[in-house]
Amino acid sequence: MFSSHTNSCEFNLSRWQRDRVSRDATDVHQESPISAALQDLHLLLEYYAPPWYTYEHHQRSELGLRQGGPEQVVALLKLFHLLEEYAPAWYTEEHYKKAELALQYVKESTGGLKNRKRHLVQP
Repeated sequence: MFSSHTNSCEFNLSRWQRDRVSRDATDVHQESPISAALQDLHLLLEYYAPPWYTYEHHQRSELGLRQGGPEQVVALLKLFHLLEEYAPAWYTEEHYKKAELALQYVKESTGGLKNRKRHLVQP
């Protein structure tokens, strides 16, 4: 059973790598910190597949990766909180910092939008 799980993880990772290379070759825009952090956490959880990483978590993460925008932020928050709650040994400080930076980016960019809207509305 363990060996088939390992083979499955290796297949998923290599499939992702092929998709990533293909996407990078056609995408001229730089990846956002939110997207990069979500991809990292998603791949980490897909690779290790802990029992507390449910199918619902997987679906939410896939949706965020596909749709971007608010779905991406929700997926990142869910995975971040999940990893913080269980704190597995393979969840490193590097993963934490990357996700934390992405969440800070969201906070700053949404705060900036609110301030601009207030400025436009005031007489």
